[in-house]
Amino acid sequence: MALTTLDPKTALVVIDLQKGVVDLLTAPYPAADVVARTAELANAFRAAGAPVVLVRVSGAPDGSDATPGRTDIAARSRGARPAGWDTLVEDVATDPSD
Repeated sequence: MALTTLDPKTALVVIDLQKGVVDLLTAPYPAADVVARTAELANAFRAAGAPVVLVRVSGAPDGSDATPGRTDIAARSRGARPAGWDTLVEDVATDPSD
């Protein structure tokens, strides 16, 4: 199969492209580049009739409902999340078929 051909069972799963994540420092890849490339990929998948799945994670603004992780830093000590942190970036979340 050529690299430009999608298997009919292929789906694009987009994770972590929420405003609160994209606004964080991202190295070595600038967030704007990641968003632009993901939008391009999503448009190609939509044009091919392949599913695009946008994963949106949300929770209490103060992190009080966060699942304990592999860190000693409590969720509450990280500070409150900014308003709209869990909103998907507009460049990718534009199609109602997703």
